[in-house]
Parts: sequence; structure tokens; C-alpha cells
Amino acid sequence: LTPDDYYRIAMVSTNGDTEICELIKEAYNLYGNKITFSFDTLHETKSRMKIKNSFTHYRGMINPFMKNVESEVVCKATYDNPRILMINGALEKTEEVNAIINIVNLHFASAASVDELVPLVIVANKFSQQVNLMFQDIILNNRKKNIQLPLLAIDHANYNKHAVEKFMDLAVFLGADLVNLEAGENLPIYDTIDEYGHYFGSCEQINVSDSISEFVGGLGYEGQIQARISVINKGIAELGMIEDQLERG
Repeated sequence: LTPDDYYRIAMVSTNGDTEICELIKEAYNLYGNKITFSFDTLHETKSRMKIKNSFTHYRGMINPFMKNVESEVVCKATYDNPRILMINGALEKTEEVNAIINIVNLHFASAASVDELVPLVIVANKFSQQVNLMFQDIILNNRKKNIQLPLLAIDHANYNKHAVEKFMDLAVFLGADLVNLEAGENLPIYDTIDEYGHYFGSCEQINVSDSISEFVGGLGYEGQIQARISVINKGIAELGMIEDQLERG
């Protein structure tokens, strides 16, 4: 597809907003097909384009005790280079709860000192109240020892096909090996954190509030990212063909 093709497809997606279509065309001219778009025109009289190597997820941390930024205005946590575990499914069954607590314990026990604690982020469709409270107890027990445990849990409600696809996009962006409970996979219980290594993705920085999460600089493998982009581009091309057929009547 050429930049002109993307312009034409964008005309359908944006209901004929030529200003945004020109920005999309310009971006593809400059950066090719390695980018995705998110436009925010709220309170703006003119659309602007900002290229960011980040992924925004409109869900936040499940528990306010997970914050590490002191603020009376927002509940926020910011960490650099976290380990990120992606789970497509709800953490509710006993075996899943035991497995996730095992991962948390092994992960933080592997640090040689408090200064070497690596942030751990868990993203799942749903966390049971039991898991939420267990995470809270772990965090508060460490605070009694003056340790700010870098643990974050973020929910992702896969309520439709688009949400599921976005979840998969995030896993690819981060380089995470998705644990697909919805497809019948199990979260195993291993003896060392290294055995879980292939499951973890990462990014340069994560910024999370109680309602939004931003993953900056995903460390996914280029080949996987390009394969996912190809799938998305195929869908865009099919949309263009449908548009042509509608125009021809």
C-alpha cells in the first residue's frame, strides 16, 4: 500500500476528515508502516500529530497501594525496565492463584538486594478479589520493612474482538509470550524465576494511574512486530477493497 492508499482508507475511517487523513499520509511517507495512530482532538481547534514509541492502554492499576508516586491528585506509579507478564484470562481458580503468587515470590526473591529489585507488572483480563488482597498484603508487609515493592497489576477486559486484538498487539509490542488461559493453556508452577523467562516482556518505562497505562519503548522482537503489522495491513487492504466494491455499486 502507498501513502495515497492509506489516505483513501483513512477517509472512510475518519468520516472524511481530510486534516487527519493528511497527517496519516505524511506519517506513512516519513516512517512507513511501522507506526500506529492515536489522535486526541479534545479541546483542540486543530489536529496535531505526535509520533511516540508507546502503547496506551485505557485501564489502570487494580489497587491504590501499588502506587509509588506521592500525589493527592492522582494515584500513579512509574517504573523503568519492568518485567511484564501478559495473561489472556481471569486469575480466579485456585491453581492460577497459586501460580501467580509463586511467580511474584520467586521474582522478588531472586533480587540480591533491595536496590536490585526489578519491577514486576502483571496484565490480565481479571483479578479475583483474593488475588488483589494477596498482592496488597505482600506490598504492605514489605512497607513495614521500609521496602517499596515494585509490583503492579493491571486489568484488561477483553469484552470484544477488538479488545482481544489490542491485547495481542500489546504482547507483541512488549515481546511477551502470552499465557492464553482462554485457549486452555495453564500457568505452570516452576521452581525458579528463570524458568518463566520466556513469558516476560518489557519496555523502557511504564506509567500507570488508576484509569490508564502507558507502555513506552516496547522491547518486542522486530520480526514479531513486523508479522503483526502485516496482519493489520492485510485487514486495512481488505477494508479498501470493500470500499471500492461499495463505490462501484
